[in-house]
Amino acid sequence: MPPGWRVLGRVWAVCPLLLLLKARVPMAAIVSDCMEYEYKPEGLNLCCEQCPAGYYVSKHCDGNHGAGVCSPCEPGSYLPYQNGETNCRLCSQCRADQEVVSPCTATRDQQCQCKSGIYFCDSENCVENCFRCKSCPDHVVLPCNATRDTVCNTQHTTDIPEKKSEGWSLQMFVLVLITIIIIVALIFLLVYCYKKKGMWLYQRFISLLKGRVDERSSTVPPGSIMNLKK
Repeated sequence: MPPGWRVLGRVWAVCPLLLLLKARVPMAAIVSDCMEYEYKPEGLNLCCEQCPAGYYVSKHCDGNHGAGVCSPCEPGSYLPYQNGETNCRLCSQCRADQEVVSPCTATRDQQCQCKSGIYFCDSENCVENCFRCKSCPDHVVLPCNATRDTVCNTQHTTDIPEKKSEGWSLQMFVLVLITIIIIVALIFLLVYCYKKKGMWLYQRFISLLKGRVDERSSTVPPGSIMNLKK
C-alpha cells in the first residue's frame, strides 16, 4: 500500500473519535451550567429544580433537569427563598430584654425588638443587648420606645418660673389662712368682750379698730362720770 493511503487511513480512524469528543463536550457543559431555578446537588453531575420558599429538598432528582422531592419546613424552622437546601433554618429566639414583633413562619424568621418603655436600641452597638431607658427628674418631652431613649426637658430656665409660681401659690395660701384665723379670733374676742365686760368695752374696742379713740373716754369710763354727777 502506498504511504499516502496509509496516512489517509489513519486520519479516517481518528475522525470518529474527534466527533465523539465534540458531542460529549456540550453535554458536560449543559450539566455544569444549571438554570436560575435549578441547583446542582453535591456529588451529582446533574441539575435539579429548586424547592419553593418554606420547603427544603428531602430527595434530589434522578435525572438531569428533573424535580426532586420537596418537604415543608417543620415548626420552629423557615426558609425565606427558593432553594436547593436539604435543611431549613432554625427560627431566632427573642432575648429577655426583647419582645416579639411578629412570630416565625415557614417563610419568615421571628422578628424581635427591645421591650418598649423599658429598653431601646438606636444603633448597631446593641446587637447583643438593649439599653435601659433613662428616667427624667422633671418633665418628659418624648417617652422611651424600642428605637429611642427618653427625651427629657433640659431647659432649666423654663422650670424656674414653674417652681416660683408653685412657691408663690403656697405663700398666698398661708397668708389667706392666717388672715382668716385672725378675723375669726377677733370675732370671738368681740363676742367675749360684749358678754363679759359690758357694752362699754365692746364700743371701745370697735372705736380702737376704727381709729376713733376718744382720750377722755379712754381715761374716764362712762360709769365713773355718772358716779361723779351723783
